[in-house]
Amino acid sequence: MNLQKALTTRKDLSVSERNLADYILEHRQQVLSLSVQALAKAAYVSPSTVVRLGQKLGLTGFAQFKIQLASDLQKGQDLPASVNPDFPIAENDSFFEISRNLLNLEQQTLQMTYQSLNAAAYQKAAGLLEKADRIALFAIGDSFLDALSFQNRMMKLSKSIQFTPLPGEQNILARTLNEKDAAILISYSGLSERLESIFASLLENNVKMIVITSNSNSPLSGEASVILDLPQTESAGFKLSTFAARFSIQYVLNLLYLVYFNLHYEENTQLHLKSEAAFQNHRY
Repeated sequence: MNLQKALTTRKDLSVSERNLADYILEHRQQVLSLSVQALAKAAYVSPSTVVRLGQKLGLTGFAQFKIQLASDLQKGQDLPASVNPDFPIAENDSFFEISRNLLNLEQQTLQMTYQSLNAAAYQKAAGLLEKADRIALFAIGDSFLDALSFQNRMMKLSKSIQFTPLPGEQNILARTLNEKDAAILISYSGLSERLESIFASLLENNVKMIVITSNSNSPLSGEASVILDLPQTESAGFKLSTFAARFSIQYVLNLLYLVYFNLHYEENTQLHLKSEAAFQNHRY
């Protein structure tokens, strides 16, 4: 029996039993040292609610409840449950279920992204950025915000990245680049017609291209200098939000930044410290 799963999925709980289940899930380790009365007080329920919850789970008493909980924790059964990346919450989810599902979704997405990493690809991408005369960044939709954050970090290392939100200007920017420059293209689906047009201009000008996508068969992937893979977790259809895609993109861009930073660690540390010192009195 997985007690965490049972506490999460039971639909026949009263409001007070649901609140108690949420408290237990949020304080699993602490519950092991509590008595029935102490747990009831901490969760703002009655001792009888603690007893009823155990009975609904098929347990004979609170002692058996704690034994089962301890066993689950020891076996690692408190690890995050799989979450649907398209619809991570349901209509009647409690606050704890919503917050837990978002946390679990981020953890499972980052784990999948980590498992898809190719160290050589990141080293090559960082090398292209280091050697490039100019760097341009192309992103559309939600990934635009993540690209903006990457540009900010690189700027603090005195590495300027050209970036514009206007579609027409993106095409013009692409045509100004040449074989001495590098471009980063971000497209989770890899099927953006606008980016395909930009990609064609970059290819014609022999620009070094770093493509971040979950679609290895994308038209953007064929002639790219480097592909930084994203796990394909979300569907192409309607979804609640692009949480999983953005978790992956943020992780990949953060990792690319750190690999680049590490090429000249001491020098970049000094550059970063100077940037931070210059703006320390102008934050927030």
